[in-house]
Amino acid sequence: MTTFTDSQARERLDDVLEKASTQGEVCIRRSDGRHFLVKALPAATTSPSTPPRYRDLSDIAGTALPDPGFEQALIDQDQIDPDMWK
Repeated sequence: MTTFTDSQARERLDDVLEKASTQGEVCIRRSDGRHFLVKALPAATTSPSTPPRYRDLSDIAGTALPDPGFEQALIDQDQIDPDMWK
């Protein structure tokens, strides 16, 4: 396992991720004494030639109930605050 300090990891992020993908994990030690592992995720178990699996959601389609609070939240998030753009 390869070990980097946090400053080295920031400077060489591509190297850290590459090492994690080839070795399975890389340890990053922070200057405050803490450390953490960057672990590579296992490769996908399906090949590109395997068709994607679809689920039939027709049993729940169209069953959502109107929610005025949710609708108002959507309207509120679309509002532009002019003071933030000054």
